[in-house]
Amino acid sequence: MSSLYAHIRCRFVSFVAGAFTAVLVLVSVIDPDLVLRFEISPHRNVAFYLAVFGGILTVARGMIPEENRVFDPELLMTEVITYTHYMPEEWKAQLHSRGVGFFLSLSSMIQGLNFAF
Repeated sequence: MSSLYAHIRCRFVSFVAGAFTAVLVLVSVIDPDLVLRFEISPHRNVAFYLAVFGGILTVARGMIPEENRVFDPELLMTEVITYTHYMPEEWKAQLHSRGVGFFLSLSSMIQGLNFAF
């Protein structure tokens, strides 16, 4: 249940940060001199707050999961196979199994260690 509440919180934070960002962008489009000359707080102008609220908006939207995404291990494994060009015959009907995933993760870890050293 906590992921549902985290999702709701992220949507709320995204809404609030988006509202502040939209207002600041609208004000700066109307009067471009306000972007650098108008200080909202001491030594912080509109461009600073645009960057802060834009960053918060980006992070909050990135934390909201896609609603209709389904976990499909076979699709993900076929994407990996298209990049690695490696698929033994015994994997053909078992792309969804844990054994295939374990072997691929182990082999990529070994290749990473070979590359590092």
